[in-house]
Amino acid sequence: MLGIILVGYAAAIVAAVVVVVAAIAAGRRQSTSRPSPEYVSLLRAARLRAVAAVVVTIVVFAALVSFGMSTPEAYGLPLLLAAPVAATVALLVYAVIPPRSVAVAADATREASLTPRSVGSYVARPDALVLAGAVVFAVVVFLFTGFTSSADERGLSREITFTEGAVSSTSGPYAGWYYGVPALAAIIVLLVAGAVALRRVATTPALPHGEGAEADVHWRRGSVRILLAIIVAAILQPVGGAAAFSGQVILSGMLPTSPAGWTVVALVLIVLGLASMVVSIVLLTLAALGSVALRYRQPVGPQRRAVVIGPSGAAS
Repeated sequence: MLGIILVGYAAAIVAAVVVVVAAIAAGRRQSTSRPSPEYVSLLRAARLRAVAAVVVTIVVFAALVSFGMSTPEAYGLPLLLAAPVAATVALLVYAVIPPRSVAVAADATREASLTPRSVGSYVARPDALVLAGAVVFAVVVFLFTGFTSSADERGLSREITFTEGAVSSTSGPYAGWYYGVPALAAIIVLLVAGAVALRRVATTPALPHGEGAEADVHWRRGSVRILLAIIVAAILQPVGGAAAFSGQVILSGMLPTSPAGWTVVALVLIVLGLASMVVSIVLLTLAALGSVALRYRQPVGPQRRAVVIGPSGAAS
């Protein structure tokens, strides 16, 4: 079971990489409208940050997985923490990359939007609900497996024991407190890093003149969507793996007289766990595709109202 899951997950990652490479090649062949040089510079910087976040996530994740596989004494804990730690590093890298500044002459006319910018302005409600659902799923899984776990011979909470009279059955590795506490802590740190990166998008200065509010909103929403995809993928990957493996451990450790409810719980954990791992790959692939697709889009429709400030400082 473990080998099949790992092979399938690796194959899905390879397929995702192929899709991203093909999308990059196709994007280079597409012709786009010519915006102002200032906006090209701003968009290029945003695309660089997004691509850097995706690349750092993949590289750090691969390094941590390699480390985890070479340290069996850690009992797979580095493998569980690889995704949230990698995403945290990537989000912090995104946040520290400086924005592209645009020089404005002292006598130049500048524009300022009347709409205050905040993270909430660019987060779509479905994306926020998906993030909340992923966090709740992680908390429920790790709390459930923690409270139902038992200690192994080293005193680590990473097994589950079924007892019926004088007969008992112990099976592992199970996602007990040994895995759950570090995983939940890593997810909390990930969410903090995500908030920092999202605020970075919202507070990046807009162009001081003439590009249009819709184009500005376009790259900000695209960047936020990419960051949220990375965050959710980094949550679903470890909790999905923990849930799937824990479900398998429950099935293998149950006694013939164990309540039938445990079978239902095990199957639910396996199904939701595998689905979460698949969704994590899909989201990371979408994040990679979105990062290379942050290109100029010709604004259409009415633009947001802006305050134009002339050389004398008067507003109109």
